[in-house]
Amino acid sequence: MKRLTGKITSSIFKELDFNSVEQDKINYAMEVVLTDLSKAAILLIFFAFFGLVIDFLFVLAYSVPLRFNVGGFHMNKYYSCLLFTLMYCSLTIMLQRMVLTDNGLLFSVAAVCCFLIYFISPVIPAKKLNAVLVRKLKMRGVTLSLLYLLIFPLSNSSYVRYGLWVIILQALLILIAKGVKENEKRKNKNYAAGSV
Repeated sequence: MKRLTGKITSSIFKELDFNSVEQDKINYAMEVVLTDLSKAAILLIFFAFFGLVIDFLFVLAYSVPLRFNVGGFHMNKYYSCLLFTLMYCSLTIMLQRMVLTDNGLLFSVAAVCCFLIYFISPVIPAKKLNAVLVRKLKMRGVTLSLLYLLIFPLSNSSYVRYGLWVIILQALLILIAKGVKENEKRKNKNYAAGSV
């Protein structure tokens, strides 16, 4: 992906005058876009094979904005990220299609998970955080979660139920990610104290 991005951006840079910082930013943005588009295309083909394209698109439509604001696990490698996204989307679809839950119970669990999202999010690298950003991401994440909750009673569609499953899974994922992050902090603190 880096080679393809490099070829595309080098042809852009020949035509336009950018300094090295601007070139790095454009190169990074192009790499992110191409990587995400290629993963989405692969996943779309996978779910099309099973006749689940619409389900996948709804899961994606609910997941991406929420995940962007509340954070969670992020994989460093292309294939691990692709595999994680495939498992996440597949699990969401399987839960919706196979777990027969009462609408009231599903709604209640999702509502509790909204509180978890409020108290735990965002779970993103500390170097990207400041108090204003944390507050903005938290409020957007909670607002999206509440919006998904409020849409549910208006339509008893299976596609709307995906929003509740996404809230539940995302809350569990950020709870786990927060635990991992805290454990790593504790290990690093103990290691630093022991090495002095």
